Amino acid sequence: MRIISESTNVLHDAPLLSELTGILTAENCFTQPSVDGLPLHSLQEASCKGLDNFLYLVEYKARPLIDTDTHQKTAEGQLDLHLTSPLVDRDGMCMQIYGVPETWLRLVSQTTRLANLLDKLNPEALGADFGIFTRLQATSDTLEGAVCAFQERFQQPAQGASPHEHMVRALSAALVIFFYRRVKRIRPLMLQESVTRVITSLNAFDLALQQHNVPGPGTAWPAFMAGAEAMYQPQRHAIIAWLDKANLRSGWKGYTTSQRILDELWKRRDALIGSQELPTWVEVCRDLRCWPLLC
Repeated sequence: MRIISESTNVLHDAPLLSELTGILTAENCFTQPSVDGLPLHSLQEASCKGLDNFLYLVEYKARPLIDTDTHQKTAEGQLDLHLTSPLVDRDGMCMQIYGVPETWLRLVSQTTRLANLLDKLNPEALGADFGIFTRLQATSDTLEGAVCAFQERFQQPAQGASPHEHMVRALSAALVIFFYRRVKRIRPLMLQESVTRVITSLNAFDLALQQHNVPGPGTAWPAFMAGAEAMYQPQRHAIIAWLDKANLRSGWKGYTTSQRILDELWKRRDALIGSQELPTWVEVCRDLRCWPLLC
């Protein structure tokens, strides 16, 4: 719940650029092979509220996609409980307990952490050292590969798939959207295929709920991520219809909050059709001082 809720928290106060620059350009932050990421105490000094208080950025290195029971250690020798590596997959127990793979949670947490860091290093706002972005590019590229590899595992549903299997398909497609919005910041047009995948998976999820006599309604996270990039009216109507149905089943405020943010975002985007700069859900949430809790 902490990881998912923090993924939509964009109301962080940026720390001093000098603090971030000093940490990110430290000699051993990106080169020392014995430390798989930033020292925990250093990151705590530069972190903002939320995930930054307990997740630390890892410099990902190419390694085989293998299952392992070996937990990573932090620089201080403590057990790493914060899902820092996107390439180590221990999904079985997490799927049984929560209905989602541990890999998915790990990728969400690392995308959030990297996006928050990139926000603080915005060169237009902070005049950041471009050398920092160069160092982070390898991290971004490897994380991108892990996100796409995870998506490929859930392209097609199995025959007679359970509701949570359809939801995992929706979550995997929404993770692609989340990564490319928050880290790569690409234009919505490039995300329409993933938007359609989320909508298709959510509809299949609802059908499976009926078939298995399960009440639902499911998390709003994939619907929100897809709706925030939906460019066409049929897509938007499908997202709102799903959120309305989920709200009627539970009355949970997260569904109505999602609709309010999406309505404002679509209004702003439609007013700027053809513009080079299109608003995102991140900007809308910051303007409204809103933190949608979607877990």
